[in-house]
Amino acid sequence: MSVTYYGIELEDVPTGFGIYTGINIRNAGDTPVRYDISIEKVDVGGIPPEDEVDTLFLLKDLNVFTSLESELQIEANPNSNSKFYVVHKPFRTDTDDYETARITINTLAYNGDEDDEITIDVTGVRVTGAPNEPPVPNSFYTVLNWNATDGVHAKFNWSYIKTNSYVTGFKLDLASDSSFSSLVDEIFLPVESNSSDILPDFGKYAALSGFDFSLTAKNLGFGSSYYARLKALNNAVSPLSAESSYVYGPVFRGSNPNLTQEQIESATSAPPEIVLTPGKLQIIYKVTENNNPVDVLLLLKNENGGNGYNFMGYNEAEIIFEPLLNNVSASIVGNSTYPSPLYTLAPNEYSFNVDSNNIFKLTLKFNRVSLYGYGGEGVTPNSLVGGNGGALFNFDNLNYTDNGVLKQFNYYIVKDIYSEFVAGVGGGQGFVITDTDTEDRNSAIYVNGGQIDYVNYINLVEQDVQNESLNLLNELT
Repeated sequence: MSVTYYGIELEDVPTGFGIYTGINIRNAGDTPVRYDISIEKVDVGGIPPEDEVDTLFLLKDLNVFTSLESELQIEANPNSNSKFYVVHKPFRTDTDDYETARITINTLAYNGDEDDEITIDVTGVRVTGAPNEPPVPNSFYTVLNWNATDGVHAKFNWSYIKTNSYVTGFKLDLASDSSFSSLVDEIFLPVESNSSDILPDFGKYAALSGFDFSLTAKNLGFGSSYYARLKALNNAVSPLSAESSYVYGPVFRGSNPNLTQEQIESATSAPPEIVLTPGKLQIIYKVTENNNPVDVLLLLKNENGGNGYNFMGYNEAEIIFEPLLNNVSASIVGNSTYPSPLYTLAPNEYSFNVDSNNIFKLTLKFNRVSLYGYGGEGVTPNSLVGGNGGALFNFDNLNYTDNGVLKQFNYYIVKDIYSEFVAGVGGGQGFVITDTDTEDRNSAIYVNGGQIDYVNYINLVEQDVQNESLNLLNELT
């Protein structure tokens, strides 16, 4: 049986932080072995004996533990390794010095054999000054998005990889120019201190390695350009004792972009532009035969990321209607409740963004999907007036004025040659025939029927949209 270390000197660690090292024990014999391990304080340099406390401890698992141990047991099978950790949490004081302890290892083989006692002297170096330059944060990147609560917002994310990342805070600069001469915001983020006695004041025993940090700047302007930079601080209060150089990072868009580690770690040499313009909401709606009428605005709401009828993140939308089954035609048919196959009902509160012409453009595309308005009722013995049928579209006027500017919500219709549009026929008034009539009772009763006109703001274009819609389907899946 052999031991990897007989004397260990740990790296310098500032008070308030922690450090660790792992110790491997190899069982070179042919019998399983149990190791009884203990650690005992020798000296906490510069501290009166009555004030000394333990500062070096044992752990089996560096990530999962409920207490710092002075004794533990581990086992190793024949010709295999077993590992434990020594962690150092320096005494909180204002003087630099050494802190030492002795590890004792007793071995007991399962065949009853015992080896000689092994001792390992461990020395930790306590320092009170912050490093001259804390390490630059890793994986700094920005995710830009919009929602109804935070408006246009940028979430800045970063982390640390190195275990000796002794940092107490960060500073993020947000500016409207790439030279940072016009600061929009200057944000300080302190590293939260631990309340648990088994942890250092900051981070864990691998310092800040594995910690993720983030800040969010909210209610930024659509179309406005911003630039961001980040640096690490020690003693993040004025005056600063130490700070890292600035770091810049890439910008991504979306509510939850699927980023690779390579993308996240692709630091940039210059600050990239952070700008968000209103987007395009795209939907593919699968239609069955004799599909119930569709509330177009409700479709948009359901795809709006939980933002309700607040469409300020978009200045255009596109819905493609396609059969549920490939190469089979489908239809949307009006009924007595909703006579028009497609309709919109203006909610109490709604909003949308617009293009340079103050227009929100909703394009409805039909690929092998027919629209049939609800059929009008003709004259019956109990009613001399028939009922009108359903228009193809019953769209509420969603225009509104915002700060003196009229914002228009316009509809545009595109259909392929296989989609049939038929409005419901209206019933006309009948003629009453009595015994005194001189007219021929066998003559037909004239019913004045006709199609209902299209609503305003609709451009009807007929073209083959099948290939286009299939391409969009591929993009969305």
